[in-house]
Amino acid sequence: MLLFLLFLLVLLLCESTQDSITPTSSAVYAKEEQAVTLSCVYEYTLTINNIQWYRQYSNAAPDFLVLLMKSGANQTAETPHTHFKFIRA
Repeated sequence: MLLFLLFLLVLLLCESTQDSITPTSSAVYAKEEQAVTLSCVYEYTLTINNIQWYRQYSNAAPDFLVLLMKSGANQTAETPHTHFKFIRA
């Protein structure tokens, strides 16, 4: 019985600890070579709070853009995506 209650407690805790990412706008449009800003609100429950951004065109594989890490050691993709500016709120 105790094992069941422990299992139930772990199940409830895992269910209630969900991360959420909410974009501040649903779409961003720009002309070629024009700078854009992609913004989101990221709420996390655990200490591992890294965000990976990808771009995906129709009928194509996702294209890695950037990895934002809590430590500040961010990684960007090689050209043509080298012009990223990170703003932490």
